[in-house]
Amino acid sequence: MLATQQLRLRSLTQITAGRVRCQAGCQIYFTLHLSTMSAPFYTSEKVDGGKEVARWQEIRSSTILKSSARSVCVRIWQHSLDAEHPESDCVLVFWGVYLSGLVKISNTNAVRENSLIFRLHGSWYTAAESVIECPNGEKGLALENGEVEKEDRILRDLSDPFRVRFLCREVPACHVNASYNIFNLLLLQQKQRQLKNRRESSKEVVDRISVKSPVCLNPTLIANSALFQAPRRNTGMGRQLTRLLNQQPERPDPEVILQAQKLRQKIEVAKFRVRLLSAERDRARTHVRQLEGRLGKMCDTNIETESWLMSMYRKLSRERDNFLQLKVACAAHHDTYDTVRTQLTKRRQHLLRELSDIYEVRQHDGGFFTINGISLPDSESFTDTIPALSVSVALGYAAHAVHMCSVILNIPLRNSIKLEGSRTRIVDNIKVLPETDRVFPLYCRIMPPPDVTQYAVFLLNQNIAQLQFQLGITKRDLRTTLANLMQLTKNAVLDVYSGKHSLELPAQSLSNYGSSVEINVPLSRNFSSNNDVPKGHRISRSMDNYQNENVFRDFKNHYMSDPVLYKKGK
Repeated sequence: MLATQQLRLRSLTQITAGRVRCQAGCQIYFTLHLSTMSAPFYTSEKVDGGKEVARWQEIRSSTILKSSARSVCVRIWQHSLDAEHPESDCVLVFWGVYLSGLVKISNTNAVRENSLIFRLHGSWYTAAESVIECPNGEKGLALENGEVEKEDRILRDLSDPFRVRFLCREVPACHVNASYNIFNLLLLQQKQRQLKNRRESSKEVVDRISVKSPVCLNPTLIANSALFQAPRRNTGMGRQLTRLLNQQPERPDPEVILQAQKLRQKIEVAKFRVRLLSAERDRARTHVRQLEGRLGKMCDTNIETESWLMSMYRKLSRERDNFLQLKVACAAHHDTYDTVRTQLTKRRQHLLRELSDIYEVRQHDGGFFTINGISLPDSESFTDTIPALSVSVALGYAAHAVHMCSVILNIPLRNSIKLEGSRTRIVDNIKVLPETDRVFPLYCRIMPPPDVTQYAVFLLNQNIAQLQFQLGITKRDLRTTLANLMQLTKNAVLDVYSGKHSLELPAQSLSNYGSSVEINVPLSRNFSSNNDVPKGHRISRSMDNYQNENVFRDFKNHYMSDPVLYKKGK
C-alpha cells in the first residue's frame, strides 16, 4: 500500500447507501459501470428500501480485483414487487465518482439523502458535499454520545479532510530508543581511528612474514641459524677468531630465495601429478579386469548361442521338409476339396428351393403375400379385418422356415426361436432384460396384436435380415416379412459359400433401409418364460373367441434406430 493511500477501484470492498428515498414496499439494488454508457460489470443483491442506511454485502468480482481504474459509475435501482410489472425498474440515484476526491468519515449515519458511502482500505469514504453540516457552521459529523473531546477531534479532521489520507502509525514508547549524542559519536570516531592505526602497524609484520616465508620452505636454509639470529657484538679476540675459523656462509640473495620457492612449487606440482597418475593407473587396471571378465562371459554366451542356433537350424530343416510334404498332400486334396465344396453349395441351394416348396410364399395381385395360402401382412399393417388365428399360424410357418434356413446354411440366429406351431416363441438374447422377460410370443389372440407380439415380429425380421446379410442380399424395407423370406429361399445365390472370396459387408448396409423396423419393447412383471401369455389375456381351448382385457394402447408408430425397452405403468 502506498503511503499516500491512493484509492483505486480494486480497493473497493463494499457500498452503503444512506437515506435512499423510494416507494413503499420496493427493493433497491445497485450496479457498477466503468463509464456512463457501458454495461454493468457487477450487480448487487436486492435489499428492502426505506431504511435509514441500506447496506449490501461485500463486492466479489474478478473485474474489480484486477482493475486499476480511478473512477466508477454507480446506479441505484428501484425494483417493484408488483406481479403486473415485474421488469419496471427505475434509477433512483446515479453517481459518477472519482475515488481520489472522497473524504474519510467515521459515522455512516451522518450523511445526506441519496448519498453513497464506499468502503476502501477498511475505512468509509463519501463525497464532501454529502456530509451533514453541524449547527456551528463547520463541517462535521453528528455525534450521538456528545463527548466534547471526540467531537473536537472529528471537527479538526473534517476541517482538513485530506490530512487523514496519509498513513499514521502509533508505536509504543517502550519500543522507541534515543539517538546518539555528541559524546557517543566522538567515542565511536576515536575507536575507528584506533582500528585504523592497528591495521597499519600489522601491515609491517605481514610484509616481514611474506619476505621470510620462501626461506621457511627450504630445509637447508632453516638449519642455518645465522639467518634468524641477530649479529653479536665483538666481546673478545677469542670469539672473533672462532667465528672466522668456522667461516659461516653468507646470507643468500633474494633472487636465489625466489628461485628456490619456484622450484619447490614445481616439485609439489610434480608430486601431485604422480599421485593422480597412480590413481588413474589403478582405476584403469580395475576397469581392464572387469572388461576381461565380461569378455569371458560373452565368449561363453556366444558358444551356447552358436550351439542353440545349430540345433534350431536342424529343427527348421526338418520342419521345412515336413511342410513340403504337407504342401504336396494339400495340393493333392485341393481338387477333392473344391469338388466337395461345390457339391455342398449346390446341396444347400437345392435344400433352400425345396424349403420354398414346403413353405410356399406367393405374391398376389393386391400386393399382399401369403405363406401356404395364409395371409401375413407387414409388421405395420395389422388390422382388425385379419383373423388372429391365421396371423399366428402364418407367423409359425415363417418362424419354422427361418429356423430351417439357419440350419441349412449353418448360421446361428441372433434371436433363437422356440418352435411350437401356432404358439411359436422367440427369445431376445441381445437386449439387457430380465431372464423372465426375454421370451416373446409369435402369436396373438386379438387384432391388432399387442406390443409383445409386434416386438416378436420385429425380432423375426431381424433374423431374416441377418441371413440376407450373410448371403450378400440387400433389401430396401425390413418390415416385409414374407417378401424377404421369399427372396431368401427362392432367389438366393450362394456365391459367398463357394470359397472363392471371404465374407464382406454388402454395398448397402441394413441402416440404409427405407424404414427402420425397430420398436419399443413393452415389458410386464407378469410375463415370464413359464407363462407365455401376460396376465390379462384370457386363454381358452376354443380358437374362435379371444378376449384381451389389458392391451397396451401407447404403441409408438415412429421407429427408432435401436429398440428402447420400457415398462408400461399400470
